[in-house]
Amino acid sequence: MMNQPVAITGATGFIGRHVARRLMQTGRAWKALIRSSEKLRRLQLGPSEIIEGHLEDEAALQRLCSGAGAVIHCGGSIASFSRDDFFRTNVQGTAVLLRACREAGVRRFVHVSSLAAREPHLSSYAASKKESEAILRSEATCLSWAVVRPPAVYGPGDEATIPLIRALTWRMALLPGNGGSKLSLIHVADLASVLVHLAQREDLSGRIFEPDDGKPGGYSFHELAAAAAAVTGNGTRVIFVPRSMLILPAWISLVRAWIRGSPALFSPGKLGELYHHDWVVNPQSSHVPGWQPKIDFSTGFKETLEWYRDHAWLPEGHRQPEFDGRT
Repeated sequence: MMNQPVAITGATGFIGRHVARRLMQTGRAWKALIRSSEKLRRLQLGPSEIIEGHLEDEAALQRLCSGAGAVIHCGGSIASFSRDDFFRTNVQGTAVLLRACREAGVRRFVHVSSLAAREPHLSSYAASKKESEAILRSEATCLSWAVVRPPAVYGPGDEATIPLIRALTWRMALLPGNGGSKLSLIHVADLASVLVHLAQREDLSGRIFEPDDGKPGGYSFHELAAAAAAVTGNGTRVIFVPRSMLILPAWISLVRAWIRGSPALFSPGKLGELYHHDWVVNPQSSHVPGWQPKIDFSTGFKETLEWYRDHAWLPEGHRQPEFDGRT
């Protein structure tokens, strides 16, 4: 398998492009399923083969899997207009990809799910991720496979975490949740590292992993604020926004999305995820044999904040982006 390329879905997305860079750093050949080759060129990523298409394009998926030794499935939908849209992309798309893997003789499949899959009742997104895992277990009969459920992912180049990073630079950080809320984190570079590692570990099959940055018990928002204050020099005070205050903004965001014709990351369906009290990884599932995280939150926060500022993603007077609710 080492001589065969690794196929990536969602290679131009936040996680996918970091996986691609990790493969390039390790000297592994890779091929990518993307919607636009121009976007890939702008990101200065150079796969051995580009396949233009999407997760509902069976012919494109067959070309992607042909000759590949492993597939890292990063593609999917984190925002959609309806439950059916989530399931069409995240569930049916995974099923079609698995069929293409079987027909092409791919041996290893690494599925990027979400910690939200533990709580499928919270949102359509969470339910679709849970169902995509069920499809994998039932359809991957001839594959060595692993599921990765990342907690909150952050790092340079991610638009979705700007609200959290920016809020933590203020003297008063307005955040969803309450004093008992806790979450685990992982820097995108560490996530890319573990995904590439697992793509080579055919022996670790039929398992679900929840990798994080190694912080036992995750973080409270007060701990995040303290870590951020050590970087910025600001004494950040956390103020929790009641869920009731975000119901109307969530519906307004959804209506605006319908008008624009582009799904909103922040929507009524995401409030359940935002206000769930426990997004801490399972300690038993967080251990990945042969891999260790390298980036703690203080280091990752400093790097991410500097990247945002260097790229003018946090200019003065810029409107604060909406929470997307990803976990």
